[in-house]
Amino acid sequence: MRKVILCTLLKLIVISYALADEPNYPFVVGEELTFKVKFGWFTIGKAQIEISSDTTNNAEPSFHVTVEARTAGILDFFKHTVNQFDAVINQSTLKPSIATQNFLDNQKRDIQTNYFDYEKGKVRVEKVNFEKGHKYEPILYDIDSTTYDILSTYLYLRNSYVKSIQPNDSIMVKTFFGNKPYEFGMEYAGVERIKTQLGEIQAHKIYLLFPVSSAFPKPKAVIVWATMDQNQLPLKIEAQLKFGRVFCDLTSYKNLKEPL
Repeated sequence: MRKVILCTLLKLIVISYALADEPNYPFVVGEELTFKVKFGWFTIGKAQIEISSDTTNNAEPSFHVTVEARTAGILDFFKHTVNQFDAVINQSTLKPSIATQNFLDNQKRDIQTNYFDYEKGKVRVEKVNFEKGHKYEPILYDIDSTTYDILSTYLYLRNSYVKSIQPNDSIMVKTFFGNKPYEFGMEYAGVERIKTQLGEIQAHKIYLLFPVSSAFPKPKAVIVWATMDQNQLPLKIEAQLKFGRVFCDLTSYKNLKEPL
């Protein structure tokens, strides 16, 4: 359940915006967002998203984005879990060149690294199981020019303007995660004033769209509220999972492009 919660909340944080026509990025290098994850009254995890200093990959200016989620509070007492995503993303196309997932569960550690080659239409997936000391044979998967990874999806969708769509409009995005691309989407539900960790704020309300699964037994099980300013930050996420309702709240931020 710990791994499901952390992986799920990371995916929910990044799939929470609409698309834009102009590359007027609502984020800057140095931005940091911190979230608290709660199950009922209990804090069970914390997550942080950071856009660090620019890096250069294959002579192309790139962003370096890191997301880390870890157990906290009562859940951390029983078992310590950390899940980290790391990606180098082209600044002009917002497509990834390298994306890594690092999962640590007590002494168990698994790393998956994806190398994207859009000219060949392939992604090379390499996996290492440190507990068994085993490195798996690399596998090539087919992708197309519209496929992103989880963190480049975050930047691509955040480079958006929710104001440009109307209630009940929906948008779909293709994201490579694990070993295949998934169709993620959102349906815009209008504006709602909500109470958050940062105060009472008027926000965009968004339903996330993805296939029903064992973790999400019904459609529109996830709601995201995002700021209505130029930053388009995810303020609050509510997820109805099979075992109960989980909340993810933005608790602090640094170095935003515009004042919140």
